[in-house]
Amino acid sequence: NESGTTFSGLDSGPYTVSEPSDENYTTTFAGNCSEVETGYADVDVELGQTSECNVTNTYNGGTLIVHKHVVNDNGGTALASGFTISVDNSALPAPFPGNETGTSVSLAAGYYSVSESGPGGYTASYSGGCAGEIAVGETETCDITNDDNAPAFSPRPRGNNNGGGETYIPPPIFTPLSGPG
Repeated sequence: NESGTTFSGLDSGPYTVSEPSDENYTTTFAGNCSEVETGYADVDVELGQTSECNVTNTYNGGTLIVHKHVVNDNGGTALASGFTISVDNSALPAPFPGNETGTSVSLAAGYYSVSESGPGGYTASYSGGCAGEIAVGETETCDITNDDNAPAFSPRPRGNNNGGGETYIPPPIFTPLSGPG
């Protein structure tokens, strides 16, 4: 319980506070209690006094740093923040906007993969760190790059119709270049 649990009407004497162990978390005790072994702390309660024991669980998973890059060299205008990134593996934060400088994601130990959604007209490439297995305490880096697609080439013949009526424009002729040979 984040706001704490209060026990009242206790007799004076020593009490033990315990927290079930979880390999993904480190438990620490603070306040009027002292850790006697992993997951257990003792607290002395005096009649008419208040004793406080704070239990903190710190996540021990891995960290994934996700960088989002956008290349707009063919007329695109998207920004990194216009793409939504998702990480499959109980990631915190849950889906988040892309960021060029990187977003730190807490992962449970195990397998993970990164995906994205966003504006059309871009081709995505993912670095090797965007999928795999992460261990407790390990840090991996994922780089996602989206490059705007070049416009499709469509030859448009032009003609002169100053005299009125319809002008016939023959289709373009493409001749392969020949090399030395």
